[in-house]
Amino acid sequence: MKFTQPLKYIVIFFLLLFNCIYLYSDVSIRKFTPIPIEETLEGRFGFALKQKDINGITIIHIKGTPYQMGYQIGFLLKKELTKVYDEAFSNTSINNAIKKQDGINHFIKIWEKAEPFINKKILDEIQGISDGSGIPVDIIKSAAVLSETNFYGCSNFVVWGKATADKELLHGRNLDVTSRINLHKYPVIIIRYNNDNVSADIGFLGQIGTLTAMNNNGMTVAIDDLFGYNNRTFSGIPRMILAREIMERKRQKEVITLLKSAQKTIGTIYILSNWTERNACVVDTDAKYSVVRGPSTPKRSIYANPYVLIATNFSFSEYFKTGQGYDRYYKLAEGIYNSYGTINIEKAILLLQSVSEKNTIQSVVFKPSSLDFWVAYSDGKIPAPYREFVHYNLKNLIDTYHDKSKFK
Repeated sequence: MKFTQPLKYIVIFFLLLFNCIYLYSDVSIRKFTPIPIEETLEGRFGFALKQKDINGITIIHIKGTPYQMGYQIGFLLKKELTKVYDEAFSNTSINNAIKKQDGINHFIKIWEKAEPFINKKILDEIQGISDGSGIPVDIIKSAAVLSETNFYGCSNFVVWGKATADKELLHGRNLDVTSRINLHKYPVIIIRYNNDNVSADIGFLGQIGTLTAMNNNGMTVAIDDLFGYNNRTFSGIPRMILAREIMERKRQKEVITLLKSAQKTIGTIYILSNWTERNACVVDTDAKYSVVRGPSTPKRSIYANPYVLIATNFSFSEYFKTGQGYDRYYKLAEGIYNSYGTINIEKAILLLQSVSEKNTIQSVVFKPSSLDFWVAYSDGKIPAPYREFVHYNLKNLIDTYHDKSKFK
């Protein structure tokens, strides 16, 4: 068959389109493999490990007093932190254009409003990071409140019981960030050892708090923006620091009590799951209100099901009037409905792909019953859920630390 010139280009276009769709619908998962240890720190500042995965993700294990843990971060990540902080405050835009020092001064003013509400252990950790890295403490304090002005348009779902293939709980999360900072270049997983509580904080270099995490008690957390002109203030606990406190809890009830009693700042959605309790919930918050939504609350859910929880960037509560991400909510609801009873890790990733945005820089799927988690980061061009997911296991990472530390 001979094509005319215009028809030839049309056929080529659709062939290329088909290939793109095919490639972008693929699920790539790398199985858990041993991760080489790049550097250690030992002595009066405690014992810490730094690992570097082949995909560029840095993993550090920190344990000790808050100051020691901060020092460990600063010492092991000095070069990386210097680079990311320089980029953060050189590229941060306020009133369209500012100099680096002007940016730091701006965020220090925000920090000063928040500091009276911040736990001393965070202050000690920040001082430790500064002493370990040589980076001025004001820069680290400024970075601690950057998330109060960045906007995260994210998608989350939690499925378990009758919804999944093996009845186990899966928590899927896309992190969509509109930022001039190239966060995707600085992926990090911080394993924090706090007595019998160990958490995996999956985020980016330079962040003091938590965006996405799981602890060894089978609890997960992710935070999203609650878009809209809701009650807000900077005089409270920055949301990422508050999310870190969540990871120090064991029960969902404890977390809800914390979120209701804490002095919060801006509109934020906390997505929580707890495998030991076989449950999940969303807590919609701003500086004034905290509203809990469970999975089987028909009046506060478009898709009401006792084994399904979905959250994007809006609330069903009458207290919060605006939001966005309705289209992503409906897509997840439809995808879960069509895959109900068969959802596994591969299908969870496909669900994340279905609601991916151009600025989806991190995608994670947690399976807290086995402490497994799968992580993908954007490369700046391809959204995270279309990239390779790397399989990690928190228990295995903990064992690596203990195997090395017992000889020190």
